[in-house]
This record gives sequence, structure tokens and C-alpha cells, in this order.
Amino acid sequence: MVVILSSYAARYMVYVSYQLNKSYITAVYCVNKNKPWLHCNGHCFLMKKLRQAEDKEKQQRTGQQEKFQEALFPIHQSITFFTTVSLIDFPRSWSGSPVNIALLIFHPPPPIIGA
Repeated sequence: MVVILSSYAARYMVYVSYQLNKSYITAVYCVNKNKPWLHCNGHCFLMKKLRQAEDKEKQQRTGQQEKFQEALFPIHQSITFFTTVSLIDFPRSWSGSPVNIALLIFHPPPPIIGA
């Protein structure tokens, strides 16, 4: 969470740093300091730093997306939806009816008289 917030705050920190050090940046880093009629005042340096911060932010976002995708969807995992079912091989002598069952246990219930 801190990494995400710090990556988004990088652009704002560049801008705040520019505002606090505007005169120094204009005097030292400005490409157009020899052309005062352009009124650059170090905006060229600011734009360059903002571009760098944006590129770094994009790299971090793509890295985070890859990590997120790897966490949710492992790439090298095989998923099996169907499993093989082994068939039961019945002996050929099987007739399909129960064998050796005591017939005394299985009988219909007695009728209810008087209902």
C-alpha cells in the first residue's frame, strides 16, 4: 500500500520541490536561461523530471500488475477438469439380481386394519 501511494506521490513531490527551489533551478538547470524572453523559469527542468517520475510510475505499475496476475493466475499450473473413470468389470456369470440374500428379511409391511 505504501509503495502504491509513494509512486503516485512522486509527481507531486517533484512539483513541490520545483516550487520551493524555483530560483535555483532557473539559475543552474534551466536550458533556456540564456533566453530570458521565453520566460521558461525552469519549466523545461520540471517537465523533464515529471516525465522521469511518470516513466518510473509506469514501470512500477506494470511490475505490480505482473505480480498481481502471478498471484491470482499461476502461469505454469495445469488444470484438470475431467478425471478418468475406471469401469467396474463384473464377472460374466452375474445375472443382475441379488445373490444369497435372506428372503425372510424382505417382505411387504403388514396392512393397517381399521383405517
